[in-house]
Amino acid sequence: MLKAAIVRTTNDILSHKLLMLRAVVTGLVAAIILGRLFVLPLMRMLLPHGLWIAEGGSFSWRHFWIVYAPLHCTHAAVGGWIVARFHRAHRAAALSTFVACGLPMVLPELYRLGHAALLQHDPRFFPVLAQTFLPVIGFLIGGFLNFPPEDHSLRVQEMRASPVTLAGERADGV
Repeated sequence: MLKAAIVRTTNDILSHKLLMLRAVVTGLVAAIILGRLFVLPLMRMLLPHGLWIAEGGSFSWRHFWIVYAPLHCTHAAVGGWIVARFHRAHRAAALSTFVACGLPMVLPELYRLGHAALLQHDPRFFPVLAQTFLPVIGFLIGGFLNFPPEDHSLRVQEMRASPVTLAGERADGV
């Protein structure tokens, strides 16, 4: 089943190149507009001094996990939702293309931070690693939460086919 999904997504990407280019542009425009209009003002309001506490220069994990990470994941999820909404017929291909276009910029940083945080056991790099990785997950979650609307026409036809009695039950006993 996974193989079939990968083959279909790859075929969609290869056969709809201009549509995938539109998905990348849509994602970039959504990220820039959402970032400038909502995320930056909220960050300045909620964290006026940034994530570094002035007293002793220590990093504030509490501010990171309570404010910063959820805000950036929500920002990415809304961007993914917008891309998927504008490309309903090829949602998986559009989201995959946008993520794949961003990976060459992110992979070297993920490798460097992952090596420093995980192999050298340096806890200072965990927030930056999460800051780089979490928006990708948020983008995919937001995009795949955009399911197509349920087709209610069959349910309406069923309701018309079996009349409702005065007691509120259908005549067919359902």
